[in-house]
Amino acid sequence: MKTSILPILFFSGSLILPTSADSVAGKIGDIEVKTEELREMISGLESSNGSIHPKSAEALNEYVRALLIQKWILKKAEEKSWDQDPKVVHKIVRAREAVIAETFIDAACKLPEGYPSEAELAAAYEKAKGGLLIPKSYRIAQIYVAKKRDQARVDEIVGKLKSADANFASLAATYSDEPQAATTQGEIGWVAESQLHSGLRDVVKSLVVGKVSAPILLDDGWHIVKLHETKEARTPTLAEIKDQLTAELRAQRLQVARQEYLAQLLQEHPLAINEIELLKLLKR
Repeated sequence: MKTSILPILFFSGSLILPTSADSVAGKIGDIEVKTEELREMISGLESSNGSIHPKSAEALNEYVRALLIQKWILKKAEEKSWDQDPKVVHKIVRAREAVIAETFIDAACKLPEGYPSEAELAAAYEKAKGGLLIPKSYRIAQIYVAKKRDQARVDEIVGKLKSADANFASLAATYSDEPQAATTQGEIGWVAESQLHSGLRDVVKSLVVGKVSAPILLDDGWHIVKLHETKEARTPTLAEIKDQLTAELRAQRLQVARQEYLAQLLQEHPLAINEIELLKLLKR
């Protein structure tokens, strides 16, 4: 049972997956990945496997980077009609067949909507409770300054923050380069310690509630973080992890169902392998 049970909250660059349907999660040239598209992709990873899922800021960042690079390469390939090359067509056919076979098995092994029952959930929770943990978390806000800006911009913000009547929320709304800052006033919300970007984690952990960090330079730009509240690590209630526990139990049961389906298939239709022909192939 995985101990990380909180949803993904952010990625490097804005620290949080924006809520607007039109928000851009990443961009390369004129190619964009919208936040809603990214949510759907992540959801697809969970439903198809149950275990492949970016569980940290760094992992989500890398996933988005890889996705953007892939989209850029696809654009260049389409410009050259690369998908018409006979060798590429052959690989596309093989990939299509694999997807059809996998989705067919999943459909054949579809679990009842009522699984797991409340009793099964309760039993699974009691069995796993000792290893479950909601990690220490922090409610934070930030002023983000994109790397394209110069140091003078950062120095200006720091100077204003040192003023006796400085208002972090107002400054975030005015100066932050995070797209939603004007409406969120830099608020990020609760972030698990394990999900904090590695470049921010130690700084946030050392902050006193109500205090503001010095500018932190990461790959994407500067982050000035304010700590609002902290929550200590604790064991979650069943209600808090019910959805995730349900998904994990269904994924486990689906895996068993797939194995049973394939075993039955092979029992009814035994495989026959011509080892001599295989050896001939190896000698070519």
